[in-house]
Amino acid sequence: MEKEIQKFEYRKGIYEGETVDNIPNGKGKLVSGKDCFYEGEFLNGSFHGNGKFFCDGFGCFEGKWDNHSFLEGKASYLFVYRGYEMNTIYEGKFEDFFLVGNGKITSANGEIYEGNTLNGKPHGKGKLTCCDGTVTVGTWTNGEKDYEYTDEDYENAGGDKRFARCNFIEHI
Repeated sequence: MEKEIQKFEYRKGIYEGETVDNIPNGKGKLVSGKDCFYEGEFLNGSFHGNGKFFCDGFGCFEGKWDNHSFLEGKASYLFVYRGYEMNTIYEGKFEDFFLVGNGKITSANGEIYEGNTLNGKPHGKGKLTCCDGTVTVGTWTNGEKDYEYTDEDYENAGGDKRFARCNFIEHI
């Protein structure tokens, strides 16, 4: 079966690209409405291989896909979604659009977390670089820094046990 270049209506959108038996296979672009598209590789009609999905009002996902599932790459959300912050960049492996395992989170204000993640939040060992250059290495639990507090820390934080050296953790 040879690949053909075609343009036709497909899954509530317009597909243009390589096909086999009138099914997207190979490189192509699927545009749905005026604000959403996937451009990249297809296999039997599904996003598969390297590609970029963008949908205005949702976000942008660029990297590896398998059967419409985003597996690995870079994602940014255009609004708060399931705990993800808007204008924040998440890089690494994904499961069900959640960043999992070793990853990198760059917040809109420039703070960077590198390390273990769970459900898109710092979880496990990692390193946080704050906007002012302060670096904190340690362990996080569900987005909160595990920290041994001193009496001075509590006093400086007004007795707030959620005290952290920078605001990044509160943004997640």
